[in-house]
Amino acid sequence: MKDTTFRPLNDPQFRDRLTATHWRQPNGTLKQAGENAGVKYAKSGYDNGGGGLWSTANDFCRLLYGVFLDKEAAILSEGSIKEIFTPCLDTAEYLEKTVERMTKEQDLNILPHIPASAPKNFGLGVALNMEELDTGLAAGSAQWSGFPNCYWVRHQLWQWRCIMSPFC
Repeated sequence: MKDTTFRPLNDPQFRDRLTATHWRQPNGTLKQAGENAGVKYAKSGYDNGGGGLWSTANDFCRLLYGVFLDKEAAILSEGSIKEIFTPCLDTAEYLEKTVERMTKEQDLNILPHIPASAPKNFGLGVALNMEELDTGLAAGSAQWSGFPNCYWVRHQLWQWRCIMSPFC
């Protein structure tokens, strides 16, 4: 991976390729945010994988491959991968109340593949869908979303299914 960093504003070649932040609207269209949320976050200096790690789509796919598929040079053990899909919350009541307070736009951008009405939980670093959905998303599926509108979804029994926004 050569195009991944926690400091995108410090590297002119990376900084010059940053895209704007867009928010998915209830009608399915995208609207450019007035302020680039990712750049604002990058200026904070807070390094965290959910909002602080910047990458190209190619490097992002390499990371996902290394975590979930590469058995020879695996980044995580099978036990760690199992933990990703293990619900961490004894009760999802607080999470459900938080989702109820979200605006439709927040829900579409933070939990785009899990409807607000569906039961959910958190695994290790991911949101978990806890019931079979009409969309085909299986109970136990994990999903993650990031600032530049990169999304992935996977079920621990699937070989691999990935959904990525074209805005990565």
